[in-house]
Amino acid sequence: MCPPNGFADRIVVAIPVSTSTPYDIVPFTEVSIAANRIASSALRPSILSHSIRVFLYAKTLAAHLGFAGIEEGKLDLLFTTCILHDIGTTKECDGPKHYSISFEDAHKVWVAIALHTSPGIAERISDLAKLVRKAMPIDFGGFEERYPRLEIEKVLGDTAIEQAIRRSPKASAASWSNNLYQAYLADPESKGVNKGF
Repeated sequence: MCPPNGFADRIVVAIPVSTSTPYDIVPFTEVSIAANRIASSALRPSILSHSIRVFLYAKTLAAHLGFAGIEEGKLDLLFTTCILHDIGTTKECDGPKHYSISFEDAHKVWVAIALHTSPGIAERISDLAKLVRKAMPIDFGGFEERYPRLEIEKVLGDTAIEQAIRRSPKASAASWSNNLYQAYLADPESKGVNKGF
């Protein structure tokens, strides 16, 4: 089920505007608080703001599309998935992290993060993966609100390229990171947003 035309424009109205910290939107669970702490300390500000906006969009989409399972006790999984979906771009969080959640829930979050750049696949795997996949491109639509964009397209693209140069497996064939890396190799002097973005 896709959102109706114009739905993305109305999402912004549902997101409160303020200058408070992200903690006012973090689900009050051990996992969400830990995920927020990790993201806040490891992600660049533009990537953190993007991740928070993706959560707000995904939460709004969940309510609009009727994903009751997300609202009934699993909002922390949605938050954790969204806030950490780009954590693989950091040096600090390149290894496994373990918290007292079930293997099944950890796997759902991992799948949603792994597929967030895979259109046509994420939407068919799970509600969680579908929500993150649908919310992410909405954020790149140019909306400005409580969490500033801070040149997210440039910063995220540059971060992915830095990783590809440092660790080639991060830019495996047919991946979004590889598309960025190939565009960089074609024009390494480019100063703007990566053409592969």
